[in-house]
Amino acid sequence: MSEGRILIERAQGIGRITIANERRRNALSLGMWSDVGTACAAFERASDVRAVVLRGAGTVAFSAGADISEFSTTRNTPQATDHYERIVLEAHQALSMSSKPTIALVDGLCFGGGMGLAMACDLRLASDRATFCIPAARLGIGYGLDDVLRLASRIGIPNTADLLLSGLSMNAAEARAAGIVQRLWPAEEFEARAEAYLATIAGNAPLTMAAVKRALRTIEFLPSQEEAEMIARLVAACDASSDFLEGQTAFREKRPPRFTGT
Repeated sequence: MSEGRILIERAQGIGRITIANERRRNALSLGMWSDVGTACAAFERASDVRAVVLRGAGTVAFSAGADISEFSTTRNTPQATDHYERIVLEAHQALSMSSKPTIALVDGLCFGGGMGLAMACDLRLASDRATFCIPAARLGIGYGLDDVLRLASRIGIPNTADLLLSGLSMNAAEARAAGIVQRLWPAEEFEARAEAYLATIAGNAPLTMAAVKRALRTIEFLPSQEEAEMIARLVAACDASSDFLEGQTAFREKRPPRFTGT
């Protein structure tokens, strides 16, 4: 069982969510995914909160992603997988649909589901030791339409294809060039520069920021129902495949996966 938890604090107009599971590089358990959504909902209702900040505990990782060690119990049936993915989607939506600016502070590695969570935020501020990666194709994990749309709307289709099809990591400078990161600072300046930026956001007009966020949500591409259902079937096939199990096994055994396409 994961020892991680989500820490919440509120001060000076900023609601802060910290992914605290340093022993596992801030990997997110199912309960932690749920708690992210709960924290966002609480901050949405708080009139004194002007911005929401998401970060990882320590300086090694923002988040290594989902806690894969749980998958044998949390994603072991189609029903369990559907439940798991719904909770993750709710966490993403809580960040992306908030009327308040949501900002990810990325210091260290930002991988898999952790990167997906960071991309659900409006902005990503990073130190120059940050690295980014979505290794779904190396683990046999299906990547859903909502996640792909969010990436494509933020960084474009070619950069999304590069991330998802290669499964390779990007350093902070490459992530800045791809549009993943909006502000990039040296690690030794990161805390001070990020806090100054957050203070600026928190001091801006709430109604203006809410209007901007609503406009940004409105212009996102919406697929047809038929396309959405087709992609959902393709993702379900990934989750039901032997490659999905092989990806988990290879990860645990620290070896390259041997995928068969079945």
